[in-house]
Amino acid sequence: MRRHELLATLALVTTTTVPAYALAPEVKATTLLQLRQDPRDGSVYTTVPAYTLFNLQARKVRLVKKMEADVVVSSWGRINGGDPVDRGYLNGDISLAYLESRAGPFGVRAGRQLVFDGVARGAHLDGIAASARPWEGLGVSVFAGAPVVPLLQDHRGLAMAGGRVSWRKSYDTQLGISALHVLEQGRHAHQHVGLDGRTALMRMLVLSWMVRWSTLPGSSTLLALWPRTKDGGDLEAMLARAVAPAEALQRALPSLAEADLALSFQPLEALQVTAEYRRTSLSLFIPRSSIFSVFSAEQRDQLGATVATRIRQWLTFDVDAAALSTASGFGAQGGARLATRLGPRRSTTLGTQARVLKVPSSGFLMARAFGSQKLPLGLSTTVDGDVYLLEKPVHGQRFTAMVSWTNGIMFRPGWDVALQVAAGSSPLATARVEALARVSYNAGIPLP
Repeated sequence: MRRHELLATLALVTTTTVPAYALAPEVKATTLLQLRQDPRDGSVYTTVPAYTLFNLQARKVRLVKKMEADVVVSSWGRINGGDPVDRGYLNGDISLAYLESRAGPFGVRAGRQLVFDGVARGAHLDGIAASARPWEGLGVSVFAGAPVVPLLQDHRGLAMAGGRVSWRKSYDTQLGISALHVLEQGRHAHQHVGLDGRTALMRMLVLSWMVRWSTLPGSSTLLALWPRTKDGGDLEAMLARAVAPAEALQRALPSLAEADLALSFQPLEALQVTAEYRRTSLSLFIPRSSIFSVFSAEQRDQLGATVATRIRQWLTFDVDAAALSTASGFGAQGGARLATRLGPRRSTTLGTQARVLKVPSSGFLMARAFGSQKLPLGLSTTVDGDVYLLEKPVHGQRFTAMVSWTNGIMFRPGWDVALQVAAGSSPLATARVEALARVSYNAGIPLP
């Protein structure tokens, strides 16, 4: 049995069974049946995928005498009808499946999980993670295992390990030092260290940051300080000798892979202003075993601000703008969103949104309008439409548009059904129609 078929079978099993030993688990299951047109290879194909999404969280499950743990399972299965892309009619995957137990200041989690400690930044891991708080304010965490390869995605290494040491005085005052190491085919794929923290400069002013460096030799992506040629004159040779020590130091120091700095100012409960700078060196996230790591030296810088305000209890407004620096040159992006909730019990929601992106290689302008209405007897209806104007035509077309209409009903506590119909056009298809039916169950079920 191939890997995706095995995972699909396991995922479908978990969607239909609940452990008999679980004590009052929280269960959520959603079934989706979709009818859509899939343009590819110059033709339009009809596909009818059916999805089942399953989530289980059970607390204080007794494993052995005097030992309890929380159990978390999240999986999905899909049966592909019609003409799927890869002729694979059965797919599925297990996103999370782990046991977590705590005893005083110590905790351990084993299984498929997400690790967010420091530079791990949501690493998907099959393995074990442990944490401890030996003294007040001091925290230590370590993890090790194999990186998870999601279905239809690339391999991400054979082994992963890392950890974080942190000190926390309060929610607004904390500091962490972390490290991450990934091995691939006997080589170092990634090796990162980082600093993260949060500091309250004033009662209304908070600075948060995360800085990550790559510590692998030869991973520097900074530009040379002086371009030299073999036929350079005396002045150029002198300058070359002068900058040689600086270049040697540059190669020896860790290379900045990512930096995220945010300064938040909240003078009023209904108003928050955030200034942010972000730097990403994409080449330092490519495994060293990949040939693309040799040719890639792309960096991206973003400097901007966001303003979020609640003008009235029923009216909110958000706006953001940022300057961009990419390998292709300078650019900018920005957007705004206005939403209001009206009527009895705020049952009517209306809103509009706009977004623009302009860089030398591409750009677009987006406009969106949406609205929803809660009706008696658990009924609801939603309309959402958006239009994109592309700067450069794709297949001779610059417009893409989509309109959807969704109607749902919650016919009993924990159960809801929805039907969505969508239509639009894009550079890949002059006309496109989709239909989606959803049945969801969300409740806690006490079991014997």
